[in-house]
Amino acid sequence: MSSDLLERARAAAAFEPTPPRQQLAAKHVPFDTLCGRQETEQALDRAVRAGGRVVIMGGSGSGKSSMLAWAFRDEAAGLAPVRVPVAAEDPQVVSQPGKFAAHAVATVAREARLLSKRETRQLQASTRQETRTLGVTLGPPAWLATGGISAEIETVADREPRSATEHIEMVRNVMEMISAKGLQPVLVVDDADQWVNGGVEDDLVRGFFSRVIRAMCESLPAAIVVAADSRYVNLPGYQAAQNVLGTRIDIPKIPLPDGVARILAHRIRIATGGRLSDVMEESAVEAVSTVYEKHGGSLRFTMLVAHSALVAACEASVDLIAARHVNAAVALWAEIA
Repeated sequence: MSSDLLERARAAAAFEPTPPRQQLAAKHVPFDTLCGRQETEQALDRAVRAGGRVVIMGGSGSGKSSMLAWAFRDEAAGLAPVRVPVAAEDPQVVSQPGKFAAHAVATVAREARLLSKRETRQLQASTRQETRTLGVTLGPPAWLATGGISAEIETVADREPRSATEHIEMVRNVMEMISAKGLQPVLVVDDADQWVNGGVEDDLVRGFFSRVIRAMCESLPAAIVVAADSRYVNLPGYQAAQNVLGTRIDIPKIPLPDGVARILAHRIRIATGGRLSDVMEESAVEAVSTVYEKHGGSLRFTMLVAHSALVAACEASVDLIAARHVNAAVALWAEIA
């Protein structure tokens, strides 16, 4: 096999460790598929459609964000995910229910304003625009084009609340509007897993889970999904919200070496249309699987090593990624760390 395919894989960032958000769903291989058990994506879907409150628990880089992107992709019929980012927000937004509610309304209103009447008609005709190999969702979520809901959300957002209670009521109004359109509203916070500092409880963990999430669970007629780092389990701030976050879904460790091989093969297929065996020796696949095992199930680090091995193979002008390229990448990143 020519080294041309390796170059194509490199150019397409086939093993990109942190894909752009709009590519996460397309690059995700469901854990249910990898593990042969309907305990992750299917469990989340069941809980969400029942209006449940769910925490997705996993280590850094384990695949929480990509799993949530896949679960709430546009073709997930009947769901209206309202994604509210928090990782880069002011600590008051993270720890005060009223501030968080205001942020949530502002976030969804900003997306609603991106839809003109002309764009709404286009989205109703075709909810997604796709590249040939990657299902890339462009612009606001497709559910915002449902029956004038974007304009209704803008109307709510134009109010001038004066208290935390009124801000929370505005979020509640948005969720009720979504439900009235026959959709299941889902408040999604997929980046609340970045606040542990050296194993010591962070004030943000305590404020977010014990105050903000508790208030949202008690006030909103919606499913709620929150990503959390597995290190939160023993923190009092997280434990204070466990009784309102009724369902916990743990990101599973994938079977080796087959699970890692399937992920690598999927990445190569959508990037180049080729097969994994066209770009990587079997011994190299096994070496990448060992990386996953030795680094706590971090798919992000595993893909980082695979990407570095791909670059090394391209620079050596060889036809296939070999185990030596993987091992060299591991040594490189160990030295940098």
